Amino acid sequence: MSTVLISRKSVFPPSVHMEAAAFAKVIGTRLWKTRMARKENPEVVAKALKISPKLLDKIENGRYNFPLKILFRLCEYYDVDPDEIVLGKKGRRSRIKAN
Repeated sequence: MSTVLISRKSVFPPSVHMEAAAFAKVIGTRLWKTRMARKENPEVVAKALKISPKLLDKIENGRYNFPLKILFRLCEYYDVDPDEIVLGKKGRRSRIKAN
C-alpha cells in the first residue's frame, strides 16, 4: 500500500486567494462596525466567545480566515443576521444558530 502525500501548496490561482482576502477584509470591517455601533469592548467580546482579543483583532482587520463557527457565534453575540455581515443585507433573522 502506498502513502499519498498532500501538498500544502494551494491548487487555486493567486486571484482566488486575493478575492478571499478582500472578502475577509469586508467581513471583518462589518464585524468591527457592528461592535463599535454597540460600544462593545473587544476584550469583553473575545472573552464571551472564548477567543483571544488578538484573534478578534485579526478577524476584524481581515488578517485571519476564521471558521464559520466563529462568524455564527459573533453574529449570535451581536444579535445580527449572518446575511447582514456576509452580504451586507438587512432583513429577516436567519435560523442558523451557533453551538
